[in-house]
Amino acid sequence: MYGGESGFKWRVVSTVSSEKLPLKADVFKEVGAELVLDKFVEPLDEDQLLEAGRDADIIISWDAPFTKKVIEGFTRCRLIMIGKLGYENVDLETATEKGICVANIGPYCKDEVAEHTIGLLLGLARKIYQLHQKVLEGYWGAPFMHEEMRRVWKGIYRVKGKTLGIVGFGAIGRRVAEIGKGLGLNILAYDPYVAKEVAEGFGVKLVDFDTLVRESDFISIHCALTPETENLFKLEEFQKMKRTAYVINMARGEVIDTEALYQALKEGLIAGAGLDVVGEEMKPLPRDHPLYNLPNVIVTGHSAFFSHEAVVSMPQISTEEALRVIRGEWPKNLINKVVKEKFVQRFGPMREPM
Repeated sequence: MYGGESGFKWRVVSTVSSEKLPLKADVFKEVGAELVLDKFVEPLDEDQLLEAGRDADIIISWDAPFTKKVIEGFTRCRLIMIGKLGYENVDLETATEKGICVANIGPYCKDEVAEHTIGLLLGLARKIYQLHQKVLEGYWGAPFMHEEMRRVWKGIYRVKGKTLGIVGFGAIGRRVAEIGKGLGLNILAYDPYVAKEVAEGFGVKLVDFDTLVRESDFISIHCALTPETENLFKLEEFQKMKRTAYVINMARGEVIDTEALYQALKEGLIAGAGLDVVGEEMKPLPRDHPLYNLPNVIVTGHSAFFSHEAVVSMPQISTEEALRVIRGEWPKNLINKVVKEKFVQRFGPMREPM
């Protein structure tokens, strides 16, 4: 079947508009697959997604709700291909039980997110935004030494020699560590799924979560959103941090309890926050929330992933992963790795990706 046996035709359905994820039908046609584009377009509800995927072998999606009900209704699906990083919209347990692979596009934007992280770190540490605002108000530093500028200068410390704590030591966290070491930062990391030896290979000390929270001058969050990491940062964690510490969230907004963060910032429990995400993925924090008006907060509206190069790679990687499954290979960015036994029982053997 994987080699294109007579009488079988692969059906690949994308629920992302071709404008946002421009997949090429001719590439799939070359391997005997039909690509369905712009027929079922997100946002979709459960029933609409069921209709889209009922007779699909591969579904390429972004944010469609792959719930237990939906996945159990799929009869042919072998791969749920999430054409971005986050996959919290997929019930991994049910997909695995059904023998369905779930993959994403992996660290396609690791450089962009890491660079954005360090940009926010430096912007917060050097109080770039606050200094810019004071200039617009008519104040200046040397040689005039205006008092308004001197007030902003309080709390600016040298970055070199400080400690950066990374929560989630995957591809992005590792890239952040590489850049951070170049700035002379000491690097700690917390990730219960990474071996001590792996972290040490990057010159990083793996520690428990409590140690990271207490000892870090900067905390950079790069973990996946799971039941274990939802509201990982609550008021209790902010109370343990240094009063000079900064929190930078590059993961998902739900990893931080937003109201606890606001309270911590208002009460001076921490020095500031850089947030690429805040609130829920599909429902960002309302613009009238007072968090946005705090002078020690920078919010970049989920833009850390973006560069021309990263965006171009999204349909390419999505296509490559789908083609691997069609050729009889496991996806390179397989998320539910424990699915392999169930998959083979349903669909037959697979090879490791080339």
